[in-house]
Amino acid sequence: MIALRTCVKACLRHCSNGVLWLHLVALVALWACGSASTDSVQPNASKPAALSLTWSIAKANNGVTFRSTPIVTVKTVAGAEIAEAGITVNAEVGSGTGRVIGNTVAVTRADGRAVFTDLAVQGYGAVALRFTAPGLVSVISPTFTLTEPAVALEVTQIPTFVPAGGALGSVHVAPTDAYHDLTREEGIVITAAVASGNGTLVGNTTATTDIGGIARFSSLTINGTGPHALRFTSPGLPTVTSGTINIGQRATALSITTQPEGAASGLAFTTQPRLQLRDIQGAAVQQRDIVVTASLARGTGGLSGTLTSVTNDLGVALFNDLAVVGTGEHVVRFTSPDLTGVTSNPLTLPPFALAFGLDQFVLVRAGSFDMGSDGGFLNERPVHRVTLTRDYYLQKTEVTQSQWGAVMGRNPSLNGACGGNCPVERITYADIQEFLRRLTVANPGVIFRLPSEAEWEYAARAGSGGEDPTAILNQAWHAGNSGGRTQQVAKRPANAWGLYDMVGNVAEWTSDWYDDYQPGSAIDPIGPRVGTQKVYRGGSWNLSASLIRIPARQFEAPDDLQFAVRSTLGLRLVRTQ
Repeated sequence: MIALRTCVKACLRHCSNGVLWLHLVALVALWACGSASTDSVQPNASKPAALSLTWSIAKANNGVTFRSTPIVTVKTVAGAEIAEAGITVNAEVGSGTGRVIGNTVAVTRADGRAVFTDLAVQGYGAVALRFTAPGLVSVISPTFTLTEPAVALEVTQIPTFVPAGGALGSVHVAPTDAYHDLTREEGIVITAAVASGNGTLVGNTTATTDIGGIARFSSLTINGTGPHALRFTSPGLPTVTSGTINIGQRATALSITTQPEGAASGLAFTTQPRLQLRDIQGAAVQQRDIVVTASLARGTGGLSGTLTSVTNDLGVALFNDLAVVGTGEHVVRFTSPDLTGVTSNPLTLPPFALAFGLDQFVLVRAGSFDMGSDGGFLNERPVHRVTLTRDYYLQKTEVTQSQWGAVMGRNPSLNGACGGNCPVERITYADIQEFLRRLTVANPGVIFRLPSEAEWEYAARAGSGGEDPTAILNQAWHAGNSGGRTQQVAKRPANAWGLYDMVGNVAEWTSDWYDDYQPGSAIDPIGPRVGTQKVYRGGSWNLSASLIRIPARQFEAPDDLQFAVRSTLGLRLVRTQ
């Protein structure tokens, strides 16, 4: 600036008016640029320029105040902290999904620190916070994970048996959220105590959850014998009790407290077996998580169902769907590693071939009828005259779960609890072919098959028109009376020819490939030679009564397994004499 003033004075002394004017303009511009340049390269190094964050966090709970407190400081361009009070700092979500709650604004104190004492985030997943202040560069927090807050405790690891006076080893307890997932929250204090049993708990009875959210008790011992359970508590959370810990009483054998009874080939025992752990003196041992396996000790058939069970806190193993396939006498064996096994009482299964004797079938005489309907769906038209030239035997009822199990060795039915006299369902068309093959082999000289579509409708009409809604309401299990499942066969009135459940309960596969009806009469029709969809008839328990009509036709690809395993489709047999 001094040099600039000297230049101006010299110009005033020696320059003409015009030249003077030009020099003055140039000098003013030079002064302005020099002034601006001087200001830009000489900033105030002591002024606030940016925010800085002191905060370390990896996990937090949804909507719960952070366990550590975010502290924001103010720094200069050079990075030095400034002890400047009164600067307003705002907290917001910088990345991720959620919103900041609590005191989202803090003002720097005399030491230049803005302390967020009750900050929380509502959200889930990976989140980072941004802290801002007017005119200052903002700062972003480390990314942390939001989880649901702890609402309960869960014992994730504890022994089932400990020798007398022995340590429990590693016992793990963890807080869980409302979805029963581990919260993985660090720093939660959990205390252990005896909940039941005659002993006392010694050792380090308090543990704090680690970075993985697990409280690990590593030096606990119960002074006592027999069954015990531990109780775990933490402030603000419900108490949780462990499963049974057996102290000193070692299981050596299995015993059957309830024998299996009510055996029918392929069907679950009506009374399922119940087993108890025993010690060397024969006393019951309360020890959980001991695996017990069932197998066939004697007999020519096979054992089906869930073949393993795990003991509960009382040392009891329960089975719920064991079944024997075959005929004659069978014995079931129960075993467990390192324990003495036990066998059941003998179970006698009746011969299954009797289930498909002629007494189970109705002789349907040859005859003619009008097939189809003008009052139903388009594929029921045209009504056409059909003549069946041969008599045939049609099963009185749908194939039952008991009959299917006797031949196939299993009961696939969704409604298995309905019982052996309920229709089998949840079967594929391929299953049916194997069923027919086995049944025919087991009955030399007799052939079993599915009815044709014409044979089925002829028998269902039983000499009537087949459109009488009163008869359907009388004879059928439908959505209005089935209780939402299959029902035992032959519990509704039979039709005029002595056939039960021709409509309702479960629909029934026929042997025909689907095709549209052709005009004109037909003799012993069996449908097209090839096709993509098989016909099934009769309606099922989940349809309204108005939809269960004898002429109604349904069809599906026989290899559509998703369709086949529904509980609305079964079968009825035709047999030769």
